[in-house]
Amino acid sequence: MNLASSMKYCWRWWAYTETCSWTSTTGRGQLFCCRASPSLTGHLTHSSHSRPFDRGLPRDERDEETWQLPGPSECSVHISSELTWVGESDRQVLLDLLRLGFHFKAVNTFVEWEHAPWDPRHSTRPPSVYRRALASGLTELLDDYRCTVLSLQRELREEEAPALPTILHRMWQYVDVLPALHGLAAAQDRVSLGPTFSAANLINTLHAGTRSGLPAVRQVMGRLLWHCNQVLMQQLAAWMMHGMLQDPHREFFIQPRAQALPPPQQQRSQQQIREDEGAGSDAAAGGVAGAGGGRGGVGDAGWEGFSSASSSGRMDDEAAYREWHGGFQVNPRFLPLYVSHDLAETVLFVGRAVRVLRRPSGQTGTVTRGGSAAATAASAAAVGGSGPVQELMPLQDMLQFGQAFTALQSEPELSAPRLEMLVEGLRAHVARLLWRLLVGRAGLLPHLAALKDYFLLARGDFWQIFLAESRPLMAAPPRLQSVDADLAVPFSRSAAKSSAEGDPLLAAFSLRYLRGAEADAAFQVSTGKGATAGHVVPPLDPAWDPLVLEVRLDWPLGLLLGRDQLRRYNQLFALLLRLRRMQGQLDDAWKDLRVMDRQLQRDSSSSVPGGRMRDLQDLRNNMAHLVANLQIYIQTDVIEVNFSTLENKISTCQDFSELERAHTIFLSTLMVQSFLTVRSLCSVLADIFQDVAQLAKLVSRAGCDPQRLEFPEIARVRGNFLRHASGLYNTISSQRMIDSFRAPHLAQLVTRLNYNGWYNAATGRGQE
Repeated sequence: MNLASSMKYCWRWWAYTETCSWTSTTGRGQLFCCRASPSLTGHLTHSSHSRPFDRGLPRDERDEETWQLPGPSECSVHISSELTWVGESDRQVLLDLLRLGFHFKAVNTFVEWEHAPWDPRHSTRPPSVYRRALASGLTELLDDYRCTVLSLQRELREEEAPALPTILHRMWQYVDVLPALHGLAAAQDRVSLGPTFSAANLINTLHAGTRSGLPAVRQVMGRLLWHCNQVLMQQLAAWMMHGMLQDPHREFFIQPRAQALPPPQQQRSQQQIREDEGAGSDAAAGGVAGAGGGRGGVGDAGWEGFSSASSSGRMDDEAAYREWHGGFQVNPRFLPLYVSHDLAETVLFVGRAVRVLRRPSGQTGTVTRGGSAAATAASAAAVGGSGPVQELMPLQDMLQFGQAFTALQSEPELSAPRLEMLVEGLRAHVARLLWRLLVGRAGLLPHLAALKDYFLLARGDFWQIFLAESRPLMAAPPRLQSVDADLAVPFSRSAAKSSAEGDPLLAAFSLRYLRGAEADAAFQVSTGKGATAGHVVPPLDPAWDPLVLEVRLDWPLGLLLGRDQLRRYNQLFALLLRLRRMQGQLDDAWKDLRVMDRQLQRDSSSSVPGGRMRDLQDLRNNMAHLVANLQIYIQTDVIEVNFSTLENKISTCQDFSELERAHTIFLSTLMVQSFLTVRSLCSVLADIFQDVAQLAKLVSRAGCDPQRLEFPEIARVRGNFLRHASGLYNTISSQRMIDSFRAPHLAQLVTRLNYNGWYNAATGRGQE
């Protein structure tokens, strides 16, 4: 090829690169044209299977939405065979140069599409800040390509035109880069049409590209990854430094939960319902949709309200608690490869903590019970402030972390270890601030002791008097219209007659009666994170079993005691209260049996054999022995021992995360060692509870008249109880259970139950 031909091809190639387009013609094919060189219109053709992607071409709105970029392998630009004066070697070089223009045009079209204003009517191609960042990086690379082309154009004008291989050599760096960028743009264009697009997949694709064996491709992929990481770092900084989600298109791995409304509560007044709705609206206005719903939901049993200075303060605190426990979540689908799930959970915790520490009510605080100015000032001093308006997290404390974010963001390659160190440093800082807030403002240990006293029945005299005061009420079915008010009467009387009188924290507790599906779900026991609820707290009395205890928590105790924690407290409360009620029923049966025994002693002509009465008394004593030892085991060997461990942990830790972990372990240990997470033991306990209830019912129905005792039915109850009690004993006395971490004090229960070898003998009698 001569010099003039080389110059002509060079110009035509450059013009194709900058201004190429396809124009539709009649027939099956499409012709490639070049405005700078119209003589090539009839000689450069494109196959019919590729769609046009020139922005200036008219097409209807449907095509605009569904059209996709052709892939790199779909390029079929070739030189017509009519150009016989082009040599075979020059033809191949020219095709390589023309393909560069094809790739450039495709990438440039993708960039123009992403930079174009988004029309909300086109829902199939939603916008993305990460694709916009990718387009910005591609623009930067395309500008370099344009500069190279313009520089070559200048040389071709000023100097003698080189041969085509020389031009290709000058553009050799783009031979690998442009097809790779074209493939990336086409892939992102395809996934952008539907819900399959994920910013994490884009980042992972770019990260994989940085491991390419081609140095030029590795370099450009690293630059594009840097652009996308800028968006990720800005979102991380906004969330962890300011508690804000800068995520207009829901692409960040921290996302608000969908709002879950609670079932309507018939016993709630209209004013209370309006307050609940107002609290939910406040949470939504703050950018969060609470996951727990209102107070009366299944998971909210025991979390009615929060003590504060005013109604608006209660709603603010309630909204903050809902947001803390259920406002945000980690979406695993949007996690890049270098952000582990544990790291994402830490990021979630930091942002939630920052939102709590920066909330307006956290600056002035809520009035503690008693409300003295001295107490308020002491609380402010405890959290590091000089007065009640001291900021909980001053901005200057976060400056060093802001500088670290800036330094990490400016690095050419994001360092995952440095990111983890930065996130962990932030976590430790805000966890210390939360700890100081919780201990300084709330008085943590007294409130935890109150939870043990009332939820875990550690204040035994109060609950003993309550059961005695409420016995006439529980003897009849509950009146659903006024059951909560009916329960409040014996509850208040018990406070006046027991050691709870004068307890300032008692007013925070109240009883509530659950209904329907809410009652069924409240006592379902989850076996672990993500596990389905299947084990049920053993039932005793269907009429009065749906009792839960509610508590009003001073700010910020609700951060530690969320709906899941309070539900576990209520499940333990239900188990312990049913054990207490069984003990009361067996005591009443003992009184009735004593009266019957005196009657039999006075009436020598009675038809009731004395042996049957002794067997009945033995059965009642055996039941009382089992129930009493279960109570002693749970109250002493489980609750007191683990609460002492929790107190020791609280006295040594100064980190909210450690406190939260210790409290979670405390509750989980109580659930396990109280047998509520062991399916077989729950089933056996349920059978034993029903045996006790059936015996108490038979004795009570006799009305202190031994002639009315149904001895065949009592014999059936006796056989069932011996079988069920033996099954319980055999299960908990197995060496595997005793050696297990589940219940280190289980051996003491086994020893007490088998006092004088009773269970061994009972097992033998049961088999006979």
